[in-house]
Amino acid sequence: MSSPVRLSRALPRRLLVLSATAAAVVLAGCAGPSALRTRYVEYADAQAQVGNQQTLLNLARIQNGHPPYFLQMGPINASFSFTRGANGSMSNALTPMPGVAETFTRMLGLSGSATEAPMFNFAPLSGPGFSAVIMKPVDPRTFAGLAGQGFSVTTLVRMLGEQLVLTTAGGQKIVLNNGFDADDPDNYADFLRVVEALQTLQGARALVTGTDAAGTQLRISADERAGAALQRLTAREGARAQIKALGSQPLAPGFSIELKLRTFVGTLYAMAFDGKHADILPEALRAGLPAGQRDAILRIEATSELTEPEAASVEYAGRKYVVSDRAGAMRYRTAFQGLQFVFAQTELNPNQLPQSPVIQLR
Repeated sequence: MSSPVRLSRALPRRLLVLSATAAAVVLAGCAGPSALRTRYVEYADAQAQVGNQQTLLNLARIQNGHPPYFLQMGPINASFSFTRGANGSMSNALTPMPGVAETFTRMLGLSGSATEAPMFNFAPLSGPGFSAVIMKPVDPRTFAGLAGQGFSVTTLVRMLGEQLVLTTAGGQKIVLNNGFDADDPDNYADFLRVVEALQTLQGARALVTGTDAAGTQLRISADERAGAALQRLTAREGARAQIKALGSQPLAPGFSIELKLRTFVGTLYAMAFDGKHADILPEALRAGLPAGQRDAILRIEATSELTEPEAASVEYAGRKYVVSDRAGAMRYRTAFQGLQFVFAQTELNPNQLPQSPVIQLR
């Protein structure tokens, strides 16, 4: 039978071993989930930043007369390995001298390490398959879906629309082009006035967007709330809401619009120069436009006026390009966001990515 003294000496040793084992178990249980939470957020944020920078970089390339270039990220493989260990020891010394107490020494040791080995795959997007995707008109269902969810119709029409055909309630048809022509400046001004009317209708929840049965033609109209909304527009803008092609009258209920959409490449080129094109509009024409249509929908050149948090920033050809906004505004970042939504429709499924050439980084 053990003596009381021996029991008291054995107890600390057992507690030491138990403590070391418990600590090792805790380390083992926390390492994996903690790594997942941290790395998931970091990888997601990095991928988002890279995607934004690629789009902005292509806009900068185009503005400098250089062709765009596309890379699509493939699977990200990140392996983690964790090691941990625990050890403990105890010793005691008893000096058989009067008045000298027995001395105990206890030691606890913990060790651990973590190793991360990420591998990134990038596939250059090129060839007939990708060219066919970016050279065909944007899917009308993309426009209708975004507009139906409340995405700015000003941004959508000015970014994606190449030409609109307006049919009035009386059957009159007018063709308006999304682009300034010095020989016919009123055509573009009327295009922008129609866009402002559509934005007003969207704000009143009176705008109706959809496609034909085949999903190939985008159609825009309005419901019974259109009359009151358009009257408010006329009261607010006055003569600036009048469409000259309609005899200097504002847009009236009962209209319908068929919108011809740009290709993705056409959209990219248009947005690369949108700020510059807005700046060359004759001042008289600009002054005659509704306030919401006088500025570009996207500017990419860095200026001191753009003080909102940047959606993207790159250096190219010795200049800095950013996607930001003036204080309190979301205009340019909204257009850039829409451009990213459209580009997402051109990306290939992972199983469609070319196997060669693939760029791998470890």
